This record gives sequence, C-alpha cells and structure tokens, in this order.
Amino acid sequence: MRFRCYVFLSIQIAALSHAGTLAGTVSDPGGLMVPGAAVTVSCDGRGKTVKTDSRGRFVFPRWGLG
Repeated sequence: MRFRCYVFLSIQIAALSHAGTLAGTVSDPGGLMVPGAAVTVSCDGRGKTVKTDSRGRFVFPRWGLG
C-alpha cells in the first residue's frame, strides 16, 4: 500500500543553535489519515522514528539541521 506524506518545516534559529521542527501528516491514496504509521528521519548517520497520532500527524521537535 502506498502512503502520502506531507511535511512542513519550521526553522527556529537561536544563537549558536541550528534546529527546526519537522511536522506533517501521512495519508493513504484515498486521502484518509493513517494513525500509527512509523515516520523516520535520518541525516548524517543520525536517525529518529516517531509514530503518527490518531489524526495521522507527526512531529520531530527541534530536529538538528547541521
């Protein structure tokens, strides 16, 4: 089964800190949100996995950008 994933990136830069919030939704081909889907982000050998909530939403708070 294929899923769509919509991602929104919010970058909040503070002094000496480069981090942002990565958030989005996961939906099936029919447009229904997918609860409990695993979403993985990886960069430079680091990775993190979260699950979508009951509305198909996920959030990676303060994800490092560099």
